[in-house]
Amino acid sequence: MSSRRVAMKAVDWIAFGERVPPNQRAMFNALKTRSDALTSKLTSLPEKPPAIDWSYYRKTIVKAGMVDEFEKKYNAIKVPEPIDTQGEKINAQEQEAVSNFYLVLIKCAEESNGLF
Repeated sequence: MSSRRVAMKAVDWIAFGERVPPNQRAMFNALKTRSDALTSKLTSLPEKPPAIDWSYYRKTIVKAGMVDEFEKKYNAIKVPEPIDTQGEKINAQEQEAVSNFYLVLIKCAEESNGLF
């Protein structure tokens, strides 16, 4: 996979499955199957689409200039890549949550007077 593709985070399906209640196991299995199918499809795609054989279309299409116009418009298209605007905020919130968890854990340990 290319670095230009959207980064995919790996899902720990075993840990995820352990948290799924028995009555929702079928929905979980359907989600995993769908996710696996989409992941497989995405990884099978080439990094860049195959090149268009414009000369073939120039020979085949009768209307003069039509292929040249399509080629010009096709080459002018620029699809912007998404920009991560929330990553730093999410990382800061995650770090704060971890810090708060440890502070609460330390406080509980101090209050328990060694009962743990």
